[in-house]
Amino acid sequence: MRVLSAALLFYAVVPAAGWSSLRLFPRSLRHRIALVDHSPARPERAPRDAVPLRVATSKGAADDAESVADSDDEDTSVARILKFAIPALAIFLANPIMSFVDTAFVGSASKAQLASLNPATLLTGTAIFLFSFLPRATTGLVARALLNDKSQARQEMRVALSGAFYAGLLSTGVLVFGGQTLLGLMNVPRELYVPAMTYVLTVGIVTPAALLCGVAQSGILATQASGAAAKSVVIASIVNLLGDLAFCQWPLQKGIAGAALATALSTLLACFLQMRALAARNLWPEGSIFRIPSVKEAMPLLRFAGPLSIIVLTRIIGFVFMSAAAAKLGTTALAAHQVLISLFILFACFAEPLSQVGQTMLPKLFDKGAKGDVNASKKAKALFRTILRVGASFAGVLSIATAAAVYFGGAIVTSDAGVISAMREACPIVVAALAGLVMAISVDGAMIASQDFAWIIRNNFAACGVQIAAVILTQQWGWGLFGIWTAMLSRFVLYTGWSLHRLWTPRGGLGKMSKACKAPPSSLSPAVA
Repeated sequence: MRVLSAALLFYAVVPAAGWSSLRLFPRSLRHRIALVDHSPARPERAPRDAVPLRVATSKGAADDAESVADSDDEDTSVARILKFAIPALAIFLANPIMSFVDTAFVGSASKAQLASLNPATLLTGTAIFLFSFLPRATTGLVARALLNDKSQARQEMRVALSGAFYAGLLSTGVLVFGGQTLLGLMNVPRELYVPAMTYVLTVGIVTPAALLCGVAQSGILATQASGAAAKSVVIASIVNLLGDLAFCQWPLQKGIAGAALATALSTLLACFLQMRALAARNLWPEGSIFRIPSVKEAMPLLRFAGPLSIIVLTRIIGFVFMSAAAAKLGTTALAAHQVLISLFILFACFAEPLSQVGQTMLPKLFDKGAKGDVNASKKAKALFRTILRVGASFAGVLSIATAAAVYFGGAIVTSDAGVISAMREACPIVVAALAGLVMAISVDGAMIASQDFAWIIRNNFAACGVQIAAVILTQQWGWGLFGIWTAMLSRFVLYTGWSLHRLWTPRGGLGKMSKACKAPPSSLSPAVA
């Protein structure tokens, strides 16, 4: 029954990408075969779901194309937001859904294996999350390069793919040779070492493929072909589900080892499919991705790496402290914490497209508003308020869904009465933390769009410090899981409050526009004045 319920959850949510998009082979294989074409004046057929490019053949045509692009970038309609958000939602949901499905299958094997899954997935997930700035930077770099020519875009892809490959090798080495040491630092009970390391070794060895997959997916999204990226994710997720059925249940019944094998195989498949989709869009690099880029070649990527990697690090530290504190509470509490984390991340992903909307639609409005464009300033403020309202609505709906899942969905994952009871005791604060995270995500997109990275870093460090202090204090007070999640809530509340205040100050994205629009024309740039 637990396995059937997990499968139904998968089939209910993942098809948001559209089952009709699951065509494995495109009509034309030209873009896979002839990636570099130097013949003159030969037209190139665009991929089926790519956004058509307008070619300016005169000054008038160029002005017309620019005005169309500007109009599209400044379109703040709900329809455009949904057109962007829905395919992105399917991509964001795939990983947490499969994480929950893995949890369900492993939980049906034993409580010990379920408890060992938490530190194991934390290590393997951290190895990928630590380099999440690579795909985030790739989207922006490739999108800007496509405005010039595809050869530049292919060069950006080569640098990003090369960085992903070698970062993946580094992560694999740390997990394989230092995984057991890291489990010890997390205070994981020794009886959980063997099952946890089985998962870490099996999944950790495909970390390069996971990072390559993420970078290739971001390159595809830069062409606005979100359906192609979602298609590959859905196919790989189906294979993961079938692998869980075969390896965890019947006929092999390997428990956590089976879940690890299913995850590894689906990761390799996803990497292949995303690479293939990237080649179909004529974005496969002309040079080898195994050649280490020079400093000059990597400089655009490195400009993103510093601030984004620090932000990622603070978030990882927060999750590590949570898991370490839960491990000290015993196997039952750790198993309950693993289920709560899986549900928390699953429902939080429904709000992630709101951050993407802010990162995609606000930057140009911020730039124009900061130069005194009153209309752009009004549009930016209206869009941000809309994102906040939608975020508040999402927070309410997702909180109700999370509470229902925690109270009534625990039996899907485990039959252990102690684990279910621990989950229900922590339910109210988990729901509150989710609502806080949804609002933080809604604000985060505007903060990144404002490129106020120095302040974002300080804010993340401060919020992380508050969370760590709260974890230590609440555990001394004997609050258990409730205290761990209270610390998480305090982090989100502080981050959101400080970010909102910063955005409206004269140095923030919204405040800069207000200041510029009130300034006399003589103080503005010549282009605006």
